[in-house]
Amino acid sequence: MRSHEPPVDVVVRQCPVCESAEHVSVLTLRHVPVLMNAQVAPEHSAEVPRGCIDLVICADCGHLFNRAFDASVLGYDAAYENTLHFSEHYNRYATELAMRLVRDHQLDGGRVVELGSGPGHFLSMLCELGVADGRGYDPSYDGARLGSPSHPNVTISARMFPTTWSEPVNMAFSQHVLEHLLDPVAALEAQRRAVVGSGGVVYAEVPNGSCMIRNGALWDLVYEHVSYFTPTSLSTAFARAGLRAANSGTSYGDQFLWLEARASSE
Repeated sequence: MRSHEPPVDVVVRQCPVCESAEHVSVLTLRHVPVLMNAQVAPEHSAEVPRGCIDLVICADCGHLFNRAFDASVLGYDAAYENTLHFSEHYNRYATELAMRLVRDHQLDGGRVVELGSGPGHFLSMLCELGVADGRGYDPSYDGARLGSPSHPNVTISARMFPTTWSEPVNMAFSQHVLEHLLDPVAALEAQRRAVVGSGGVVYAEVPNGSCMIRNGALWDLVYEHVSYFTPTSLSTAFARAGLRAANSGTSYGDQFLWLEARASSE
């Protein structure tokens, strides 16, 4: 049964992936802190901005999204910090992933670029394994606070991800970034432009929305996430961005969903 009058103000009226206006209500959470990964002094904790999560599922592509999401209340600045690399368990996962990507896509001696890189932990892992040039783009990056990348072949820019490239890129990737964006297809298009002509690969990893729903994992619902991808909606996003899926799957105990693809014209 499709939803009628929404319980809160609707901001996102179309599916961020397929632009369908047909969606079904899932649940509503009110007064949720809008930033879960920003440092806040204890004396200011009561002043944390809050918003509403009005979760719906797209009737066409199966994408989950918060139709009450308001980007104007968020601020991804130097206070934002969501790195997972302090976890030994996550580091083991990331190391295995880096080894697989370098091996499967012959990245030794190549160039890779990352959308939403943070301080470049994963780029440094790739360069330790033989990547010659790792470049990250993240407007929230603050070198004075987060420090420089651990590998000399990695550079991080606080600029937006470029829309044009003059040098060949062997892999363009993002990890847990697309779910934060109102237009994830545009972000994938930018990554496609980075690899088109070089035969390179685009890799994206996101939280697994299907796993969240199946396990009732309400702790995965955070205001920062516009979206929660399912296998069908992630493949739809790649296809709409002009990318041809080559491999996909789940990882990290089924919590992560990933897909790798190449430009459809190649």
